[in-house]
Amino acid sequence: MKHHTIKISYRMLLITTLLFFCSGNTVSGTAMDVIHENDYLSDADIICNVFLEPLQPGNTTSSILGLNCGIKSYLPDFEVNTTYFLASFFDKTNFDSVLIRYYGSSMCSSSISYGVSQVSASVDNRISSGSGYSGCNNIYVYDLANYAGDSASCFANCSSFGALNDRVSSWKVTN
Repeated sequence: MKHHTIKISYRMLLITTLLFFCSGNTVSGTAMDVIHENDYLSDADIICNVFLEPLQPGNTTSSILGLNCGIKSYLPDFEVNTTYFLASFFDKTNFDSVLIRYYGSSMCSSSISYGVSQVSASVDNRISSGSGYSGCNNIYVYDLANYAGDSASCFANCSSFGALNDRVSSWKVTN
């Protein structure tokens, strides 16, 4: 059991580190906040919840304002007054095996959208389906970082990204 606890701790540290360095922004919270010593967790049990700032004029990516990683049933507390659930991305088609969830301070609208120009290494080239919420009715995914390469788009519920399954490296959601 000790070896497994070390393995879980290592995975959580790796996820937090990768999200921190891939974002280029300060990340608050730690992945270990919700993991207990006797928990038996696999990679499939761990979800990261990311709090984003809406895209700002002149910026191509939403800044990460908060991050919480933990077990699937864990609900994030970003310590802000208003939090909207924006999008979730899944490891498999048909919304199976959630990988990561994104939240924001505002709903998507004609003037508010969100985007991540490079997903973290822990989910890069693993995403195969996704859902948009809170007015984020259009999902755009891209094969490469910075919204480059092949792309796919769909409305709020994408049960598959087709040829881009397991190839998504960046994404945007809009109203």
